[in-house]
Amino acid sequence: MKAVIYARFSSDLQREESIEAQVRACSDYISNKKWVLSDTYIDRAMSARSDQRPEFQRMIADAKQRKFDFIVIHKLDRFSRDRYDHAFYKRELKLAGVRLISVLENLDDSPESVVLESVLEGFSEYYSRNLGREVMKGLKENALQCKHTGGVPPLGYDVGADGKYIINDREAVAVRYIFEAYLSGDGYDSIARWLSTNGIRGKRGSVIAKNSLHDILCNEKYTGTFVYNRSTAKDAAGRRNGHSNKSNDEIIRIEGGIPAIITKEIYNKAMDKMQKNKSGTHRAKEPYLLSGILFCGKCDSAMVGSSRGNPRTPTETTKKYYQCNRKGRTRECDCQAVNRDVIEGVVLTHLEKIADSKTINDISAWVSENVKLYKKTSADKLKEIKKELSAVSRDVEKLLDKIIDGLDSEAARQRLAGLEARKLHLEVQVTDLQVFTETTTGANKAEIKKYLSQLKKIKSLSREQQAAVIKQFVSRIEYYPPDGDGGDPVRSCKITTRLDSLLAGCEDRERHTPAFLSFLTSSCSVSMSFV
Repeated sequence: MKAVIYARFSSDLQREESIEAQVRACSDYISNKKWVLSDTYIDRAMSARSDQRPEFQRMIADAKQRKFDFIVIHKLDRFSRDRYDHAFYKRELKLAGVRLISVLENLDDSPESVVLESVLEGFSEYYSRNLGREVMKGLKENALQCKHTGGVPPLGYDVGADGKYIINDREAVAVRYIFEAYLSGDGYDSIARWLSTNGIRGKRGSVIAKNSLHDILCNEKYTGTFVYNRSTAKDAAGRRNGHSNKSNDEIIRIEGGIPAIITKEIYNKAMDKMQKNKSGTHRAKEPYLLSGILFCGKCDSAMVGSSRGNPRTPTETTKKYYQCNRKGRTRECDCQAVNRDVIEGVVLTHLEKIADSKTINDISAWVSENVKLYKKTSADKLKEIKKELSAVSRDVEKLLDKIIDGLDSEAARQRLAGLEARKLHLEVQVTDLQVFTETTTGANKAEIKKYLSQLKKIKSLSREQQAAVIKQFVSRIEYYPPDGDGGDPVRSCKITTRLDSLLAGCEDRERHTPAFLSFLTSSCSVSMSFV
C-alpha cells in the first residue's frame, strides 16, 4: 500500500523544526504499518483556514489520480481548520478511494470516531479564529505606536530597526514626481513611461502599472498620516476588495505618525482632480467592432479600444485606436497601436469578399441537405451513448464501493481508472450531441442564404449591427504591426472565421459539421433583423 505525508505550519514565526517533527512522526507511523512512502507534501507559513495552499492542492490532485492509498498527517488541524473545507476534501478523498489518517488522533470509521472528529474540527476552527483575534490585538497595539504591521511597505518607505517607517530617498523622488506629474495633467501612460525609463520599479521589482499609480495617488500615508485597519475583511472565498473600506470609527488614523513625503495640500488636490474626472460628463460610446476577438500578435494579450484627444472636444477630433493591453498596463510589449478604422476596415472587407454568390449558394445548399440527416443520426447516437453511460456509471459505483470497503487489488484500481476514463469520454460526447440536437433548427435554404447575405452587405449596416455580425462569424483576429516606421499599417492580420472549416475541404468539413451546423442554423433567426 502507498502512503504520503502532509505537513504544514502556519506562520514564519513558528519554528521550522515543527515540520521536521511532523514528518518524523508520520514516517514512523508509515514504517510501522509497512506501507510505502511515495511522496511528502509540505506547506510552509500557510494557514489551514484556507484551502489555497500549493502543496495541499497538489496532493488533492494526485489523490484524484489515485497515486496513493493513504494520506498521513500528524494532527487533524494540519489538514484544515475550516469545517466546510475539511468535510469537502474528506469527501473528495473518499470518492477517490483515499483515506486520511491522523497519527495523534486514532480515528476509524466507527460512529464514535465520527462524533469525535467533528468535535476536534470545531475546537480546531475555534483555536484558529481565536488566534486571529489575539493577533489582531497585537497588530492594533503596534498600529497605535505607528509601527509597521506587516506586508510590503508602500513605495517611498522602508521599515527601520524599531519597526517604524523611514523614508527611502530614491523611491520618495518617484512618489513626488507621480503626484506632481498627475496634477500637471500627465496621464498614467506618460507617468509609467517616465518611471520605466528611469529604472524605477515597485517594491517587488515589477513594473509600476496604471492600477499601482492609482493606489499610490490614493495613499494617505504619504501625507504623514498613519492609517491602519481601513480595508474590509476577506470574503468567504478568501478574497479581499482593496477598494472597499471600513467605517471611519473602525479605522486607526494618526496624524504625523510617519514621516511625510508630500504635503496634505498636494494630496487633497490630487483627490479633488480624481473626483472631478470620475464625475465628468461622458459621451455615448461608439462600439469597437473587434472588442474581445482582437489579440496582439506579439504577446497574445487582448487589444482594447482606446482614444486620444481632449474628451471635451467634438468626437471628430478624437483619434480612436486599438492597443495591446499589456503594453498599456505595463509597457512590457512594443506592439504599436493600430487605427480603429483601418483594422476594422480590413476585417469588414475580408468578410465581404468571402461572401460571394457562389460561396453563399454552396453553403446554403449543403446545410439544407445535411441538417436533417445529421440531426436524426445524432439523436440515435445520443440514445446509444446515454445507455452505455448509465451502465458504465453503475459499474464505477459498484467497484468504488468495493475498494472503499477494503478491496486491496491493483487490478481493481486499474479497472476503476479505465471505467472512469470511459465515463468521462461518454459524458463529453453526450454534452456535445445534446447541444447540437437542441440548438440546431430546421432552417431552410432560403433562410440560410438570407443569413449569409449579411456578410455581402456588412459595410452598409450600422456599427451596432456590424459588431453583432462580426461576433457571430469571426472567432479570433491576430494583429501583427509593420516593421519600422513605414509600410502598410496592417502588415499581417490573421482572421479566423467560423466558415473556415467548412470552406477548407470535404475532410475538414466532415470533422466540423455538427458544430458548424449548430452555429449556423441556430443563428439564422437571431440575425434576420439585420438583413
